[in-house]
Amino acid sequence: MLTLFGGFQLQIDGTVVKLAVGAQRLVAFLAVGGPSLRSRIASALWGDGPENRAQARLRTTIWRVNNLVPGLVANRQGLLAVAEFVESDVRRFAAEARTQLSGGAEPSTATLDLGSGELLPGWDDDWVRFERDRFKQLQLHMMEAIAAVLRARGDYGIALDIALHAVRTDPLRESARRAVIDVHLAEGNHVEALREYRRFHHELLTEIGARPSRALSQLVFAPTA
Repeated sequence: MLTLFGGFQLQIDGTVVKLAVGAQRLVAFLAVGGPSLRSRIASALWGDGPENRAQARLRTTIWRVNNLVPGLVANRQGLLAVAEFVESDVRRFAAEARTQLSGGAEPSTATLDLGSGELLPGWDDDWVRFERDRFKQLQLHMMEAIAAVLRARGDYGIALDIALHAVRTDPLRESARRAVIDVHLAEGNHVEALREYRRFHHELLTEIGARPSRALSQLVFAPTA
Protein backbone atom coordinates (compact mmCIF):
# COMPACT_ATOMS: atom_id res chain seq x y z
CA MET A 1 0.00 0.00 0.00
CA LEU A 2 1.33 3.40 -0.99
CA THR A 3 0.12 6.31 1.14
CA LEU A 4 0.64 9.89 -0.04
CA PHE A 5 -2.09 11.80 1.80
CA GLY A 6 -0.60 12.93 5.10
CA GLY A 7 2.92 11.87 4.12
CA PHE A 8 4.81 9.29 2.08
CA GLN A 9 4.71 5.69 3.27
CA LEU A 10 5.15 2.48 1.34
CA GLN A 11 4.15 -0.90 2.75
CA ILE A 12 4.72 -4.20 1.01
CA ASP A 13 3.01 -7.21 2.58
CA GLY A 14 2.51 -5.22 5.77
CA THR A 15 6.15 -4.19 6.09
CA VAL A 16 7.16 -0.54 5.81
CA VAL A 17 9.74 -0.03 3.07
CA LYS A 18 12.16 2.85 3.61
CA LEU A 19 13.09 4.61 0.37
CA ALA A 20 15.63 7.36 -0.12
CA VAL A 21 14.22 10.82 -0.84
CA GLY A 22 14.93 10.61 -4.57
CA ALA A 23 13.23 7.23 -4.77
CA GLN A 24 10.22 8.56 -2.87
CA ARG A 25 9.89 11.44 -5.31
CA LEU A 26 9.98 9.09 -8.29
CA VAL A 27 7.40 6.68 -6.89
CA ALA A 28 5.13 9.52 -5.76
CA PHE A 29 5.36 11.26 -9.13
CA LEU A 30 4.31 8.10 -10.96
CA ALA A 31 1.57 7.25 -8.46
CA VAL A 32 -0.01 10.69 -8.69
CA GLY A 33 0.46 11.46 -12.37
CA GLY A 34 0.21 7.99 -13.85
CA PRO A 35 2.43 6.39 -16.50
CA SER A 36 4.90 8.92 -17.90
CA LEU A 37 7.70 9.28 -20.42
CA ARG A 38 11.23 9.13 -19.09
CA SER A 39 11.97 12.61 -20.44
CA ARG A 40 9.00 14.12 -18.59
CA ILE A 41 9.97 12.42 -15.32
CA ALA A 42 13.61 13.46 -15.56
CA SER A 43 12.62 17.06 -16.30
CA ALA A 44 10.12 17.24 -13.43
CA LEU A 45 12.37 15.66 -10.81
CA TRP A 46 15.86 16.70 -11.86
CA GLY A 47 15.29 19.53 -14.31
CA ASP A 48 17.73 21.88 -12.58
CA GLY A 49 20.70 20.37 -14.42
CA PRO A 50 21.73 19.07 -17.87
CA GLU A 51 19.33 16.61 -19.50
CA ASN A 52 21.90 13.80 -19.70
CA ARG A 53 22.58 14.12 -15.98
CA ALA A 54 18.84 14.07 -15.22
CA GLN A 55 18.41 10.93 -17.30
CA ALA A 56 21.35 9.30 -15.53
CA ARG A 57 19.88 10.11 -12.11
CA LEU A 58 16.56 8.67 -13.24
CA ARG A 59 18.20 5.40 -14.34
CA THR A 60 20.07 5.15 -11.05
CA THR A 61 16.93 5.83 -9.02
CA ILE A 62 14.92 3.23 -10.94
CA TRP A 63 17.64 0.66 -10.30
CA ARG A 64 17.73 1.44 -6.58
CA VAL A 65 13.94 1.27 -6.25
CA ASN A 66 13.63 -2.02 -8.10
CA ASN A 67 16.62 -3.47 -6.27
CA LEU A 68 14.76 -2.83 -3.01
CA VAL A 69 11.28 -3.78 -4.26
CA PRO A 70 11.56 -5.81 -7.47
CA GLY A 71 9.26 -4.56 -10.20
CA LEU A 72 7.98 -1.55 -8.25
CA VAL A 73 8.72 0.78 -11.16
CA ALA A 74 7.58 -0.95 -14.33
CA ASN A 75 7.85 -0.22 -18.04
CA ARG A 76 4.47 -0.23 -19.77
CA GLN A 77 4.67 0.23 -23.52
CA GLY A 78 7.52 2.69 -23.21
CA LEU A 79 6.08 4.52 -20.21
CA LEU A 80 7.26 4.22 -16.62
CA ALA A 81 4.61 3.44 -14.01
CA VAL A 82 4.15 2.15 -10.48
CA ALA A 83 3.52 -1.59 -10.56
CA GLU A 84 -0.13 -2.66 -10.53
CA PHE A 85 0.44 -4.81 -7.44
CA VAL A 86 0.84 -1.61 -5.40
CA GLU A 87 -2.43 0.01 -4.37
CA SER A 88 -2.32 3.72 -3.51
CA ASP A 89 -4.59 6.01 -1.55
CA VAL A 90 -4.52 8.66 -4.29
CA ARG A 91 -5.68 6.17 -6.90
CA ARG A 92 -8.47 4.91 -4.67
CA PHE A 93 -9.57 8.42 -3.79
CA ALA A 94 -9.60 9.62 -7.40
CA ALA A 95 -11.61 6.59 -8.53
CA GLU A 96 -14.12 6.92 -5.68
CA ALA A 97 -14.45 10.66 -6.21
CA ARG A 98 -15.22 10.30 -9.90
CA THR A 99 -17.81 7.64 -9.11
CA GLN A 100 -19.43 9.90 -6.53
CA LEU A 101 -19.45 12.92 -8.84
CA SER A 102 -20.96 10.94 -11.70
CA GLY A 103 -23.81 9.79 -9.46
CA GLY A 104 -22.74 6.19 -9.79
CA ALA A 105 -22.61 5.43 -6.07
CA GLU A 106 -24.39 6.15 -2.83
CA PRO A 107 -23.04 9.22 -0.99
CA SER A 108 -20.24 8.08 1.28
CA THR A 109 -18.35 10.02 3.92
CA ALA A 110 -15.77 7.21 3.82
CA THR A 111 -14.68 8.52 0.42
CA LEU A 112 -14.07 11.92 1.97
CA ASP A 113 -11.86 10.32 4.61
CA LEU A 114 -9.64 8.82 1.89
CA GLY A 115 -8.43 12.25 0.80
CA SER A 116 -8.69 14.09 4.08
CA GLY A 117 -4.95 14.61 4.57
CA GLU A 118 -2.72 17.02 2.68
CA LEU A 119 -0.94 15.50 -0.29
CA LEU A 120 2.75 15.02 0.53
CA PRO A 121 3.00 17.73 3.21
CA GLY A 122 6.33 19.52 3.28
CA TRP A 123 7.14 18.79 -0.38
CA ASP A 124 7.47 22.00 -2.40
CA ASP A 125 8.07 20.71 -5.93
CA ASP A 126 6.05 22.46 -8.64
CA TRP A 127 4.33 19.24 -9.64
CA VAL A 128 3.38 18.51 -6.02
CA ARG A 129 1.80 21.94 -5.61
CA PHE A 130 -0.17 21.45 -8.82
CA GLU A 131 -1.40 18.00 -7.82
CA ARG A 132 -2.14 19.15 -4.28
CA ASP A 133 -4.48 21.80 -5.66
CA ARG A 134 -6.04 19.32 -8.10
CA PHE A 135 -6.92 16.90 -5.32
CA LYS A 136 -8.17 19.76 -3.16
CA GLN A 137 -10.55 20.83 -5.94
CA LEU A 138 -11.71 17.25 -6.41
CA GLN A 139 -12.33 16.96 -2.67
CA LEU A 140 -14.30 20.21 -2.59
CA HIS A 141 -16.49 19.27 -5.55
CA MET A 142 -17.18 15.92 -3.97
CA MET A 143 -18.11 17.45 -0.61
CA GLU A 144 -20.51 19.85 -2.30
CA ALA A 145 -22.07 17.08 -4.39
CA ILE A 146 -22.55 14.75 -1.42
CA ALA A 147 -23.99 17.58 0.68
CA ALA A 148 -26.50 18.35 -2.09
CA VAL A 149 -27.66 14.73 -2.34
CA LEU A 150 -28.03 14.40 1.43
CA ARG A 151 -29.88 17.72 1.63
CA ALA A 152 -32.33 16.58 -1.03
CA ARG A 153 -32.96 13.43 1.02
CA GLY A 154 -33.62 15.41 4.16
CA ASP A 155 -30.42 14.31 5.91
CA TYR A 156 -29.76 17.90 6.95
CA GLY A 157 -27.37 17.31 9.84
CA ILE A 158 -24.84 15.30 7.85
CA ALA A 159 -25.29 17.52 4.79
CA LEU A 160 -24.56 20.62 6.85
CA ASP A 161 -21.50 19.07 8.48
CA ILE A 162 -20.03 18.16 5.07
CA ALA A 163 -20.84 21.59 3.62
CA LEU A 164 -19.18 23.30 6.58
CA HIS A 165 -16.13 21.08 6.07
CA ALA A 166 -15.94 22.42 2.52
CA VAL A 167 -16.10 25.99 3.85
CA ARG A 168 -13.29 25.28 6.32
CA THR A 169 -11.22 23.89 3.45
CA ASP A 170 -11.73 27.00 1.31
CA PRO A 171 -13.51 29.85 3.15
CA LEU A 172 -13.72 32.11 0.08
CA ARG A 173 -15.28 29.49 -2.20
CA GLU A 174 -18.83 30.60 -3.02
CA SER A 175 -20.13 27.18 -4.03
CA ALA A 176 -19.12 25.84 -0.61
CA ARG A 177 -20.93 28.68 1.16
CA ARG A 178 -23.95 28.10 -1.03
CA ALA A 179 -23.99 24.45 0.02
CA VAL A 180 -24.26 25.61 3.65
CA ILE A 181 -26.93 28.20 2.85
CA ASP A 182 -28.92 25.67 0.81
CA VAL A 183 -29.13 23.35 3.82
CA HIS A 184 -30.25 26.15 6.12
CA LEU A 185 -32.95 27.22 3.67
CA ALA A 186 -34.12 23.64 3.14
CA GLU A 187 -34.58 23.34 6.90
CA GLY A 188 -36.43 26.65 7.01
CA ASN A 189 -33.63 28.30 8.99
CA HIS A 190 -33.66 31.62 7.13
CA VAL A 191 -31.91 33.49 9.93
CA GLU A 192 -29.03 30.98 9.83
CA ALA A 193 -28.87 31.34 6.04
CA LEU A 194 -28.71 35.12 6.33
CA ARG A 195 -26.05 34.90 9.05
CA GLU A 196 -23.91 32.65 6.84
CA TYR A 197 -24.36 35.00 3.88
CA ARG A 198 -23.33 38.05 5.90
CA ARG A 199 -20.30 36.21 7.26
CA PHE A 200 -19.26 35.30 3.71
CA HIS A 201 -19.90 38.87 2.49
CA HIS A 202 -17.66 40.27 5.23
CA GLU A 203 -14.84 37.78 4.61
CA LEU A 204 -14.89 38.33 0.84
CA LEU A 205 -14.84 42.10 1.21
CA THR A 206 -12.09 42.00 3.82
CA GLU A 207 -9.84 39.48 2.09
CA ILE A 208 -10.10 40.34 -1.60
CA GLY A 209 -12.43 43.34 -1.91
CA ALA A 210 -15.17 41.32 -3.61
CA ARG A 211 -18.83 40.59 -2.92
CA PRO A 212 -21.02 37.49 -3.25
CA SER A 213 -22.57 36.89 -6.65
CA ARG A 214 -25.99 38.24 -7.54
CA ALA A 215 -27.30 34.67 -7.73
CA LEU A 216 -26.32 33.95 -4.13
CA SER A 217 -27.73 37.27 -2.94
CA GLN A 218 -31.03 36.60 -4.70
CA LEU A 219 -31.19 33.15 -3.16
CA VAL A 220 -30.85 34.53 0.36
CA PHE A 221 -33.05 37.59 -0.06
CA ALA A 222 -35.78 36.01 -2.21
CA PRO A 223 -39.27 36.67 -0.81
CA THR A 224 -40.60 33.77 1.27
CA ALA A 225 -44.20 32.64 1.28
